[in-house]
Amino acid sequence: MGTPDELNGQRVVIFDDMPSIATGAKAIGFGDIRKTYRIVDRTGMSVLKDPYTVAATGQVLFRIRKRVGAGIQNWDAFKYLKQA
Repeated sequence: MGTPDELNGQRVVIFDDMPSIATGAKAIGFGDIRKTYRIVDRTGMSVLKDPYTVAATGQVLFRIRKRVGAGIQNWDAFKYLKQA
């Protein structure tokens, strides 16, 4: 009580999005998600003032857009176990 669940000294996290344990299902994943997945934050942000909203309502509406991306960085850092 009060300590996180562990498996081989690693913290265990349960995700509801994973499939249920069944024959042939990849229901268990093991690895370091920080080494596996990378999120890239692009520099800069674009701000656009909406001219149509000002004319119709008298309020200024701004549309702000920022580009980000993500992807697998290291396939070997995370593995799925297929149920027999």
